[in-house]
Amino acid sequence: MGNIAKVVAIATLVSKLFGFVRELVVSAAFGLGAVKNAYAYAYTIPGFLFVLIGGINGPFHSALVSVLAKKDKSEAAPIVETVSTLVGIVLIIVTVAIITFAGNLIGILGPELATQVKQLATLQLRIWIRWLCWLA
Repeated sequence: MGNIAKVVAIATLVSKLFGFVRELVVSAAFGLGAVKNAYAYAYTIPGFLFVLIGGINGPFHSALVSVLAKKDKSEAAPIVETVSTLVGIVLIIVTVAIITFAGNLIGILGPELATQVKQLATLQLRIWIRWLCWLA
């Protein structure tokens, strides 16, 4: 049990270090002004989607693995196919909705933002979502 705790602790530390490096790179690329603020607002929704469905620690992944662990391999394959298809369809719909309503979403997330920053954040959000689609 102690070894597992060490692995989790090390993985968490590495994750935090990568997050710190990411912030350094973003700050170096965008500076600390309006462009960085726009980036922060634009990343909110894709960041949430990363946490929700992505990676080993994502709740979606954890729930699927716990269900599949109780099934025989012959029963698991149709479940994986069905879930993959449904998730794909839902993500396409979510992607189109986010791209279409990006301006409204940024307006909800940052109603106090200046018009120029809102426009930049809207553009960045659309780019993030397109990148995520390509990645998937």
